[in-house]
Amino acid sequence: MRPVDSSSSETPRSPTTNGVQQPNLSLGAVGIEVQADDASFDVGGHAFSYNNNALAVTNNFFGQSSANNAQVRDFAARSLRAASASHDLAYSNALAQRTPDTGQWFLELQEFARWKSGDLQLLECIGTPGAGKTVMSSITIEHLRKSRSEAFVLYLYHQTRVPHSQTLHTCALALLCQALEKGSELILPTELLRTFALQHGSADRLPTYELLRPDLIQALAGPDTYIVVDALDEYNIGDVVAQTEFIRELETLNVKILVTSRSHVPFKQKLGNFASCKISALPDNIRAFVNYSMEKSYLGDVLRRGDGTLDEVREAAVNKADGIFLSTKLLLTAMRGCHIISEVKSRLQESSSNLNGTYEQILIHIRATSPWILPLIYFMVIFVDRTIGARAMLQYLACDSWPGGSERIEDYIRGADDVLASCRGLVVLVDQQNEEDRGAQHATPAIPDVGKGFQFCHSTALDYLQAHIVQDALSEARLALVHRFLSYAPKLLAGVPKEMGGARPDEDSYSAGRLYLRRWYPLSFHQDLWQHCAKQVEESVDRAAVDPYFSHPTSLTLP
Repeated sequence: MRPVDSSSSETPRSPTTNGVQQPNLSLGAVGIEVQADDASFDVGGHAFSYNNNALAVTNNFFGQSSANNAQVRDFAARSLRAASASHDLAYSNALAQRTPDTGQWFLELQEFARWKSGDLQLLECIGTPGAGKTVMSSITIEHLRKSRSEAFVLYLYHQTRVPHSQTLHTCALALLCQALEKGSELILPTELLRTFALQHGSADRLPTYELLRPDLIQALAGPDTYIVVDALDEYNIGDVVAQTEFIRELETLNVKILVTSRSHVPFKQKLGNFASCKISALPDNIRAFVNYSMEKSYLGDVLRRGDGTLDEVREAAVNKADGIFLSTKLLLTAMRGCHIISEVKSRLQESSSNLNGTYEQILIHIRATSPWILPLIYFMVIFVDRTIGARAMLQYLACDSWPGGSERIEDYIRGADDVLASCRGLVVLVDQQNEEDRGAQHATPAIPDVGKGFQFCHSTALDYLQAHIVQDALSEARLALVHRFLSYAPKLLAGVPKEMGGARPDEDSYSAGRLYLRRWYPLSFHQDLWQHCAKQVEESVDRAAVDPYFSHPTSLTLP
């Protein structure tokens, strides 16, 4: 039986006046002062009443010059933060992959210097998949922030797995959010700030892109502004028209724009205002990466046992990389399980010289040595655009072995490190915003892997798996997913304390029941997924697994 979260408590009762319970209004934090009594009420000419009692509301939130009101700007930025969250995380995740002192060659290019100084408005950076374009985008942003601290440095990271952020509307909101957080130099109309500040993250109440566009152009026209766009090729993949429209809209902002892509960027105003450069992993940077990776690793200790072995591996990595950083990363990851030099040399000899060959070798290795990890890989292929946290994913892997009853599911969960080691670089662990982790970040004691998620190491890994995993295997994976979820729910419900019953999906996110599920059963927040898969394998679903799911007597409704 799980302990009840001490963080949950009964909602305080509202105050009473003459024995009548009054509404509990607490809006002071946003600059709205509320006074309720039996006498009178007025709101700048707008009067209203509650239970025949007049209410007096004074709104000083927008009474000031909102464009220069730090408080309203902060609330507006907070309301827009959800639109910028995926870009912020992509920036920090990529920057964390940088090897110290690498990438400097790009910042010293003549084309980059001219773009940075304003001699050029448009700079395209072309590179093959895995060459390090996303890391270079983050290096550029960090460099601009340090060297041009007075400028607006804004960014958009396009990712295959986050298609909902790939519209002109969401991109405009992300840019406005970043600009608002930068400082008071950005001036926006009072009414627009008011709309942002009071919409509380509801997309339904946000202005359309057409309404936002004039204000965005005006807001960015004054200050020195840079916009870095990463992976244009992952914006509405395959839709050249959408990618062209996106770039043409950015050009109308009249700011300095840098775009990374696998192919040429469809800029319109190229004449005398444009430059192009190639991003590639230089040999010296690959050597630096190998040296850095070997400094404190067990693999480094193994290589240093043999005279010249480290040098041999380093040069082999340079030769096999062919300008692709990812190849070197996957090669070193594949060697981590080696304990003797002969194993290292054998792994080096077997390694492929291209990414698809490397992915094929990894998949063969997983099937032979760690088939337990395949459900995670299949899950990530089937639900490309679903954001699911690492904690929930680890519970998913444990569903089959967990017997339920008095047994704790934690006792059957493997660690994230086990997953990463078994995947040999195919899957990585990154920072990620997860619905099921809300409120869990501050738990005591700390909960492992909160705010983390598993992702494929690169979009090319997903491309390979989608092309090479046979449909029969995916059908079996969908059926297994349905049965995993159907067995998970009754086991979960059997162990729910009675005081946690009655939690509903439409309840407050921090109710006792929801907090309980967030803490102990994060996978329950993705319970709907089995129904998506069931539509495709309906005839094969075991009826004996379905009945307990729908007939369980516990009143707790899963999210």
